[in-house]
Amino acid sequence: MKTNNSRIYLLLVLIFIVFFSNLVLADDPLIAVLPFDEGDLVWKGMWGNQIINGITQQVTDKIVQKENIRVIERNRIAEVMQEQDFGQTGRVDPATAAEIGRILGVDYLILGTLTHMDVKDQGGIRIGPLSISGLKATIVLSGRIVDSTTGEIVDSIRAEAEVSDASISLSQLQDISFGTKAFADSALGKCIDQATTNFVDNIKPERLKPVEKERKEGLVLKIVGDKLIINIGANKSLQKNQIGELIRLIQIEGLSEPVRMPIGRVKVFSVDKEAAILDIVELYDRNETPQERDWVLF
Repeated sequence: MKTNNSRIYLLLVLIFIVFFSNLVLADDPLIAVLPFDEGDLVWKGMWGNQIINGITQQVTDKIVQKENIRVIERNRIAEVMQEQDFGQTGRVDPATAAEIGRILGVDYLILGTLTHMDVKDQGGIRIGPLSISGLKATIVLSGRIVDSTTGEIVDSIRAEAEVSDASISLSQLQDISFGTKAFADSALGKCIDQATTNFVDNIKPERLKPVEKERKEGLVLKIVGDKLIINIGANKSLQKNQIGELIRLIQIEGLSEPVRMPIGRVKVFSVDKEAAILDIVELYDRNETPQERDWVLF
């Protein structure tokens, strides 16, 4: 019975390792889509930043569907930008984006702009033998892909879309709530969908490679409440809010080296010269808790 239990435990550990190794050590570049900026908007409508947020969300969701690219969650990006007061004084430039990227632990960032948007009534739309009035929407998106290590712009993106639709007029559009199906079915909703699709189609994963980074490892020396204290800090260029992977070394009979099993993610709370205090972001298994002598990989 003891032998069978040992075999089952070993099998579970190996499955866990294979699964999370794909997550942590994936060869695909990890990117963050920063909130889009507002450019020359001929027509702003009634929704303020909702259109900008909607475009950012659509671009993020559509990149997730692409192969060979990994995308960090938007909530984490918003958290870092708020904590660090990024973007409060204007648009995020490549240098600031690189700093955000280092904190997030991503390889690249996408800085997008809603360069142009115009929505207007249009007459003369033909449906069979009839000529009726309708709505015409035009959108231009532009973007830059920034290397988070160097701040270098490694690629640029441009996408356009133009949609005419006879379903509603401009005055009727302004009475429709943003984010509803009626809005999505309007000329503007369709134009946003087409423009974001074209934008994402112009992102070429083959031009992006995972950035070679110096990996930093810290040992958990002490656990105080819900805080972890590790033995590296400013001396290893750690930064507040930087994300790391919590690792446990497991000795497996028959292997000469211990197996490194990821058990969760942590975030730097504060940094001293030779130490740092960490918060726990998430644990992959709620039954596992951090222990002294665990390792943190940045």
